[in-house]
Amino acid sequence: MSNLDSDVIIVGGGLAGLACAVGLAEQEIKAVVLESRPRLGGRATSINDPTTGEEIDNCQHVAMGCCVNFLDFCQRVGIDDCFVRESSLTFVDKAGNHSRISANPFLPAPLNLAGAFGRAKFLTAKDKIVLARGLMSLYHANPRDYQNFAEFLDRHHQTPGTIRGYWEPVLVSALSESMERIDFRAGRKVFVDGFLSHVDAWPIWLAKKPLGWIYGERIVGWLKAKGVDVRMSSGVEQVDVVDNHVKQVRLRSGDLISAKQIVVAVPWFNIHRVLSEEVLSTIVPNVHQFEAAPISSVHLWYDQPITPLRHAVLLERVSQWLFNRTAILEEKSPGRFAYQVVISQSRELLSRPQSEIAGLVDRELREAFRVDDSTTLLHSRVITEHKAVFSPLTSTERFRPTQKTSIKGLYLAGDWTQTGWPATMEGAVISGYRAAEELLSAQGRRESIVQPEFKTRWWTRAMLAAGRVLGR
Repeated sequence: MSNLDSDVIIVGGGLAGLACAVGLAEQEIKAVVLESRPRLGGRATSINDPTTGEEIDNCQHVAMGCCVNFLDFCQRVGIDDCFVRESSLTFVDKAGNHSRISANPFLPAPLNLAGAFGRAKFLTAKDKIVLARGLMSLYHANPRDYQNFAEFLDRHHQTPGTIRGYWEPVLVSALSESMERIDFRAGRKVFVDGFLSHVDAWPIWLAKKPLGWIYGERIVGWLKAKGVDVRMSSGVEQVDVVDNHVKQVRLRSGDLISAKQIVVAVPWFNIHRVLSEEVLSTIVPNVHQFEAAPISSVHLWYDQPITPLRHAVLLERVSQWLFNRTAILEEKSPGRFAYQVVISQSRELLSRPQSEIAGLVDRELREAFRVDDSTTLLHSRVITEHKAVFSPLTSTERFRPTQKTSIKGLYLAGDWTQTGWPATMEGAVISGYRAAEELLSAQGRRESIVQPEFKTRWWTRAMLAAGRVLGR
């Protein structure tokens, strides 16, 4: 057993913990990052598929242009070149029709996307009018008037077509929950920030490297160059609190590390492993009521390309998003073409065998892209992250804790804490940045690390104000 001292300890090397370490490092605060696994990244990870020898992601992590803090984090640590900006989306409806959604660069938000949705084949003329009214109503809605997002859709007479073609694909993919369970504020945040407020907010950013590679050596190298002590395979047994002050961290190895400030950056479902029930009852008394939502990724390899599209939104199917990994990652394996299908809120699939899930997805892809029997499915792999995201439930949103706790020197970080965002990569980074700000504030330093959200320009505000009439 050894006893060490550190100014700051960060427990957890996921995105929130890394963001906190980065924020502190740039203020010349050298923390110790303790990660129980032999890798960083938390739930953003890759595994090796032994059949193909490829690194495949547990889930496809997608950011939008409005995720300004996540993109800032990537730029700070030098991994921004691992992501690619996609300026269009393709929706594939049940009949196999393709509708390309891209913005008009000469029009301000929200008109920049109006033409694309006006040409969408998966919406009828009535659907398009109803959808426009719904979006205007959403922008002006008072969050206190609605319990969940389904209530908003019902009260504003959204049609089955608009729900199946727009509201549901966007929300379920973003929040991995059903409309009846999504807190209205969380759902509204997705649409207002992502589609209505700024022209640069809606494009998506995709990883063009495996997640394990992105959150690997390059980030570790950056942190170490800044003097951050990164320790992997260093599981924490408990954070000791004495007289309402943090004292030390006990490692599973038996080592002790003393610190005056400790940031606990682990998922809510693991926090009881490092904090005692007494401490939890003080800082997060309702943590046991929080729920998780699963996300399943279905990886398939074919002997021929099934579509030239880099990605697609699949409507009215179990399959929700298709990502062409061969195209996005620019991998060339002769005679083998890799695709990943992501299914959010995949509770109904949990009891099914992997072979059955893969077979269902294969059939849906053949139908959507008119793939005949001459194309052979070579291999498939299903990965389910059972606790992929924190569920944005109306019943628990108000219990999300702030990053500063009532215990002196103890801070929290994680996408499940209060960030103003749902459980996303953006929320995770904001939580880490805010924890760093609070920690610095306790040292008498007022630093702004969290990046401001896009400002809505006056002409966009004017159009959205005028749209109040349309929303009625």
